[in-house]
Amino acid sequence: MTEITVGILGIGRLGEALAKAVLLHPGISSLRVSRRNAGRVENLVKQDSRVQPTDPEQMIDECDYVILALLPDVARQLLPTLKFEARHHIISAIAEISHTELQALTQGAGSVCRLLALPAIAGGQQTLPMYPHSASAELLFGQHNHLFPTSSEKEFLTLWSTTGILSAVMMVGKVAADWMAAAGIDPKRADSYARILFSEVYGATADGIDHGIEHVSTPGGLNAMTYQYLKDTGCEGHVRDNLQNIFNRLLANNKITPE
Repeated sequence: MTEITVGILGIGRLGEALAKAVLLHPGISSLRVSRRNAGRVENLVKQDSRVQPTDPEQMIDECDYVILALLPDVARQLLPTLKFEARHHIISAIAEISHTELQALTQGAGSVCRLLALPAIAGGQQTLPMYPHSASAELLFGQHNHLFPTSSEKEFLTLWSTTGILSAVMMVGKVAADWMAAAGIDPKRADSYARILFSEVYGATADGIDHGIEHVSTPGGLNAMTYQYLKDTGCEGHVRDNLQNIFNRLLANNKITPE
């Protein structure tokens, strides 16, 4: 069996999760990770003997597949100093560097693709958009996740824009937890109960978000009251405007002209 050697540049929260996702693949013979963020690197080394901390230059020498989880400015400084060859296949999880710029930064590499991954990828069973289609991404992540190619980079960035609402969803939970605590509920118990509501949302929307809203919003009930209140106060429009602002930022930083 051909050995699969993988390197990850950038071991922040997402880089660590990508490393754990790669290690789910039994065919990975070696995973090289950059040395920064020593605590995360140490944890990975303890968890799996295939993990080895490596300098970027050595990683490029020894790995055929290179995953990028760097900040954009760091990537723009580091990547041009490395020598890529046709055997290298690049998978980027960087939101604000376009496919065209990635090709220029990794000139000589055999293939370049972008992957939209969230930290939950560490456990597998995730839906992962990619642009363009990449056999390399399928190889590394396809066994335990569902990958799908997007038809254009704009479509890819549209999907990426929606990840920007995660903090807003959590803010709703925080408001609920703080309100319960102010009413006398133990703060830890209030926080725990607020988080339970998120699991209820996931289950209720198994057949689609519209179905989930209808399912929980019994006419005249508590959820129907809240839903109508948020609609009447313009919440939908604010969320929609913010998504457009995120999308515009991604287009600008990816140097893609809006239609």
